Amino acid sequence: MEHMWLEDCDDAEYEKRFNALVARNKLIVMTPEDESKVLSGEFIRAAGACLCECGKEYRDHPSLHRVVYLHRLCNGDLVKL
Repeated sequence: MEHMWLEDCDDAEYEKRFNALVARNKLIVMTPEDESKVLSGEFIRAAGACLCECGKEYRDHPSLHRVVYLHRLCNGDLVKL
């Protein structure tokens, strides 16, 4: 799996990498609802191989841009892999 790290890069490179991840649906912008769930601990832990209702593995769902270890499932739930 290819990783595009956002740390240790200048602003222009950060924006380029961020936009590339968003375009590939690997990274999504955190909504106020997501932020509320993160702050209150409203997320589950699961293995990346678990299947979503859409049939894709949890690890194949996009990560939140400010909390990249959390993935948003199709039903809106947040999961920490």
